Amino acid sequence: MRFEDYTLDQQKAIISKGSNIIVSAGAGSGKTQVLTARVLHFVKNEHYKLSNFLILTFTNLAAGEMKKRIRDVLTSEHLDEANEVDNADICTFDAYALSIVKKYHFILNVSKDISLIDSNVISVKKRNIIKEIFEEYYTSNKTFKKMVSTLCFKDDDNIQKLVLDFYNNALLELDTDEYLSNFITNFYNEQFYENVYLDLEKKLNSLKNDLIPFLYALPDVKISKKDNDSYQSKVLEGFEEFINCTTYEQIIASLPDYKTYNITKPRGLSDEEKKAIDDYKKEFKEVYEYISSLPKSKYELKLTLSTSKEFSNVLVDIVKRLDQEIKTYKDKYQVFEFQDIAKKALFLVKNNDEVRLSIKNKLKMIMIDEYQDTSALQEAFINQIEDNNVYMVGDVKQSIYRFRNARSDIFTDKYNRYKEHKGGIAIDLNKNFRSRREVLDDINFMFKQLMTEQYGGASYIKDHMIEYGNKAYINAGKIDAKLNSSFIIYQKDSMGIEKEAHLIARDIISKINNHYQVMTFVDKKPTLRDCRVDDFCVLMDRGTNFELFARVFNEYKIPLFIENDENISTNEIVLILTNLLRLIKAIQNNDYSSKEFIKAFLSVTRSFLFEYSDEKLLSICSSKNFYNDEAINKIRNTVFTYSDLPLFALLEKLLFSLDCYHKLILIGNVEKNEKYLDMFLELFKSMAKLDYSLDDFISYLEQVDDYDLKITLSSEGSAVKSVKMMNIHKSKGLEFNICYFAGLSSKFNRADVKANIGISSKYGLYFPTTSILKDLNQDYEIKEDISEKIRLFYVALTRAREKMIFVMQIDSLEGYFSKESQEISMKSVILNVEENYLKENIDYLTFKEILLLAHCKEKIKFNKEINSEFIYQIRKLTFDNKYSLDEISYQDFLSSMLDKYYNREITYTKLKQMTDAINLSINCGFSSLSFDEQKVFVNTSNAFMEKGQIIDPSKMVSFFDFLKPCMDNSRFEKYTYDISKDKPILSLEETYTIRKKLELKEIHIESKKIDTFKSSKNLLISSSKQAMDFGNDIHFMMEVMDFKNPHFDILKNSLYVKVIKRFLASNLMTNIQNGSIYKEYAFYDEDNKTNGIIDLMVIYDDYIDVIDYKTKHIDDEDYDKQVLIYKNYVEKIFHKRVNAYLYSLMDGIYKQVL
Repeated sequence: MRFEDYTLDQQKAIISKGSNIIVSAGAGSGKTQVLTARVLHFVKNEHYKLSNFLILTFTNLAAGEMKKRIRDVLTSEHLDEANEVDNADICTFDAYALSIVKKYHFILNVSKDISLIDSNVISVKKRNIIKEIFEEYYTSNKTFKKMVSTLCFKDDDNIQKLVLDFYNNALLELDTDEYLSNFITNFYNEQFYENVYLDLEKKLNSLKNDLIPFLYALPDVKISKKDNDSYQSKVLEGFEEFINCTTYEQIIASLPDYKTYNITKPRGLSDEEKKAIDDYKKEFKEVYEYISSLPKSKYELKLTLSTSKEFSNVLVDIVKRLDQEIKTYKDKYQVFEFQDIAKKALFLVKNNDEVRLSIKNKLKMIMIDEYQDTSALQEAFINQIEDNNVYMVGDVKQSIYRFRNARSDIFTDKYNRYKEHKGGIAIDLNKNFRSRREVLDDINFMFKQLMTEQYGGASYIKDHMIEYGNKAYINAGKIDAKLNSSFIIYQKDSMGIEKEAHLIARDIISKINNHYQVMTFVDKKPTLRDCRVDDFCVLMDRGTNFELFARVFNEYKIPLFIENDENISTNEIVLILTNLLRLIKAIQNNDYSSKEFIKAFLSVTRSFLFEYSDEKLLSICSSKNFYNDEAINKIRNTVFTYSDLPLFALLEKLLFSLDCYHKLILIGNVEKNEKYLDMFLELFKSMAKLDYSLDDFISYLEQVDDYDLKITLSSEGSAVKSVKMMNIHKSKGLEFNICYFAGLSSKFNRADVKANIGISSKYGLYFPTTSILKDLNQDYEIKEDISEKIRLFYVALTRAREKMIFVMQIDSLEGYFSKESQEISMKSVILNVEENYLKENIDYLTFKEILLLAHCKEKIKFNKEINSEFIYQIRKLTFDNKYSLDEISYQDFLSSMLDKYYNREITYTKLKQMTDAINLSINCGFSSLSFDEQKVFVNTSNAFMEKGQIIDPSKMVSFFDFLKPCMDNSRFEKYTYDISKDKPILSLEETYTIRKKLELKEIHIESKKIDTFKSSKNLLISSSKQAMDFGNDIHFMMEVMDFKNPHFDILKNSLYVKVIKRFLASNLMTNIQNGSIYKEYAFYDEDNKTNGIIDLMVIYDDYIDVIDYKTKHIDDEDYDKQVLIYKNYVEKIFHKRVNAYLYSLMDGIYKQVL
């Protein structure tokens, strides 16, 4: 892409220098392309070396993609630096920190071979240490026992969890030791008490302000015939002082008594009036109960907060002890968590000038991708090595990793400062090149009302409105369909989320069968094509219902690929292997009768490893002749034969003796089950290095289940065309033509913040005795959670290129869709205008104007001034004979009012009065903007909303609440399907078959022609992990072995002997005695800017053989390309015919690459 083809903002983002720079890059704004172009610019035009860059990405996948892009763009410009990409610091922060720690390990007094510990292993270790500490404290610490008796009921699980949470919270701090040492001082001092007092005062004012609208909504009707006071006036009289109070003590002292003002409803009220009173009573009761429970003064508040100090002291001591024991454990085995590595890296650059200056002087540019998800620890590290040369790219609207300690406020604070030219340059990339204009319009429509600095962390309407950039849609992308978002509506019932799966399946079939068009590029030119199954994606915020969707889609014969990390702790393979370990333990202990042995025996022998029938198992159990069973004999022989081997090696031998990998064919899905096996073995091996015994490992697996931990296996993409389904976090960075959003009514999970005891970064430890802190922390956490959910919702919506479809449930469908299509006809409307409008205005109205007013009559108050103004505006309108109800609006009237407000002809109070008159409310975000911001960014479409539909994020508990206020807007299409009807048939050009799982054990082998030459029987190696270890070792053995005079006695492993003998016996080595052998032959091709290392080159008189070893597979096109590069180079240098081959060491086969 040429530089001039970039937008002006993109060009600025590519070439700006001389200062720290933050780029706010919205979704689809070409961020990655800009990053790549910036590297190219500074390498090509500023003569930077890649070694002068530090490029940090959020994931390893992103780092790999970035390397590829940079290599491609440098190669296209014929720049030598393309050869340095693999050596460049383009990686995650964790990877860079680890490289720094390993490089300077001697300074930190750690091993250069430090490794990362599995998070589950350390989590279980923490819990076990906590239990040991508790046992000690039960016998020696009176305050601890008092705390347990006060805070616990049946057991001390809640205190154990609190200690674990407290410790994990402490680990997030830059200096854990300092945090714990100063904890009591920081959370039990006068300043902290004052801060809590002010937060409470703010909350009380908020509660008061929330109550006031309920007071003014009360009916102005007499309480009784004998009483002249109206219900509203009587209540307002009691609340007058309360309404005008602002301080903590004043609000508490002036709170009216609930019993006094829980006034009985008058008779003869309308339903609306009754509801207004009920709503008031409910709100007042909640406010009354909360405020009544608070200390009456600042002094009492201080005393209340200080009561928990003795418990906090004990917990701090326990956490310090836990921290010390975990550090000792990690140091002993030289295993650490990512956080430990990052802190060691920070310690290095902070306390060692030589190291810091060495890094700082090397780097001309630090580039950070996904900066909105940086942590305080990462920021502190960068601050140590930066030299006004940090280039930060991100989008605060997409900060969705708070649970990983991401701090979106770091981005926001820096962006706001740089925007004011304080400390750096801020650049906005708001033009979206991904999506249709209608998709972007809908996103803007929703988020300009939803995302603010208070909720979401960004002023969407001020700085983040998406601009349309993909002009290809304007001409080539025109289709005959409604392009704005659609809502599939269904009535709430017992089917719940299953109904959503049926609705989405039917909609997908409808779109495919009716040839719904999407845009694609053919020869770089935009064109339209029929949609396919792989154009669709279903997004949800959690994966709990994925299997349900898989079942439903299977019923409709729709191929579905679920992108979801799998918890394998309860997987069949893992359970069988765990029971196999129990059998090994039993055999070693000569235990053939315990319940644990019998359970393990039944599990293993019934499994695919032995396939015992139930009849056979019944016979064995009846006779109790376990000792002489053939399966036990086989296992026992292996266990005793290799008893001197380490446990890991023993398990490997056992799995091979049982032919475990090949037997996976019997249960299908071989590749995936092989990964389960490999992962189990890898975990077992890593824990063996930590001196885990067989008992320890079995116990660990049981504790993983007890503690509800997960052993996860990451999912991999599917090559089959299919509908994709994933959670929103997984979708980040991806894009799909048509997106469905399901499960929107599921409540946000806020269980943790509702607990009676806990730890808060803002308020410290809280207990039932200090529930004030719990309530304040709950408010704080919910606000932060809502902000993150708003950002998560933004990420979800910006995945769509062509169309967004929301699946929404409502209480009743009755009359819902007829309301949508209702039209007003002048001939069919009967009016009683005198009942609703001022008589002096009627004479001036045309029939059409009266018609419009008839539709609006329920929204008009009888106020002469307002009616006159409204009618004056309506007189300027003209309409056709028929028009839809939702097309009749107050746009001109509201526009007139806004103009008057902006021209300062009316005040904000008057504007509010005008909107109240027609039952509209000013959007809650309006008043938070400055007057100038209101004039620039607010128009009638985002300033006003119907009452009862105001977007108030603080009250929202699901994504449904985000959408509900705008779903009835006329821009959106609404429809449903009758799922009781026969399932539609999916018509596809390609056939997709969804087979149900069969009980028959069949072997399915894909028929495939492979042009190879087989020299002997395959080796029995299937594990991908073992293959990797085998590959590394055998490559080395192939390098050191003398092929003309081989001495196999130097090889201790008989497997290696077989591999090398088989290679030397192959047709490739027939004339080896006549050739000159070159191993690990390194070369650099100056003409083509390529380099490589040839495993084996044998030069004969009239030809040359170039042979590249592969551990197993040789049918990869990339391997062919690689070997052809070797072949072309050798031909050019030696001017002889060259034969190029790929050789599989595991399978003993080879093929010639032409």
